[in-house]
Amino acid sequence: MRDRVLRNVCLVMFVVQCLCVLRYVADVALGGDTEWWQPVTAGVTAAVLFVLYDKYRKKVKKG
Repeated sequence: MRDRVLRNVCLVMFVVQCLCVLRYVADVALGGDTEWWQPVTAGVTAAVLFVLYDKYRKKVKKG
């Protein structure tokens, strides 16, 4: 049960972080106040969240 909850939490956080990456990239492309390193950091965070999600997904599939 715990692994399923963690899997779902990681998935939701991953989706939200991907939306943040899109927002930061759009702001940088349109010449906003966002620095270049903010979308990079958000992308790295999204990648870590996806790896965690994948780990828990495999644990839930195994049983």
